[in-house]
Amino acid sequence: MNVSLKQQESVAERDTFVDHMRQKFTALRNRTVLFLLSRMTNTHAKRILFLTSLYCRVVRLEHMRDDTIDQLNGLLRLAKRRDALRLPVAVQGMVWTDDLSAQVREELCRTDFDESKAEELASRVIAGAMSWMRYGNPGEMEEDIITMFRDIHDENPRELAVA
Repeated sequence: MNVSLKQQESVAERDTFVDHMRQKFTALRNRTVLFLLSRMTNTHAKRILFLTSLYCRVVRLEHMRDDTIDQLNGLLRLAKRRDALRLPVAVQGMVWTDDLSAQVREELCRTDFDESKAEELASRVIAGAMSWMRYGNPGEMEEDIITMFRDIHDENPRELAVA
């Protein structure tokens, strides 16, 4: 019985070590991706990354279907090609916190969501974004975010409320 207990402890220690190393590798990978994005993206690419990743995070999309990409692209005129919106979907969890996206979702579900609340929320999002993701002057960014928030609020506030 002691041998079995020692084996179980050994397996548990190994599993703990593997989990720890997996977390470290994921953190290193994320930092590397963010570093490369921060250094290699121009203003237009930052706009695509900022708005597309924010949209996906707020409406809880792990993958974007072509029709959703086309709808978002039509709303904000982000890119000439659909494929440009695929990377932001993949990195959304690296660039937006769960807290901020939950706050945005909560506000967008409100029935009294209006222009002043949209402006205040857009300002909070800009302040909460990584500084390298800012793609233009705050007024331009705020206008884009408000346009997106209005569309999300008008299209599917009930879906946002579902946890």
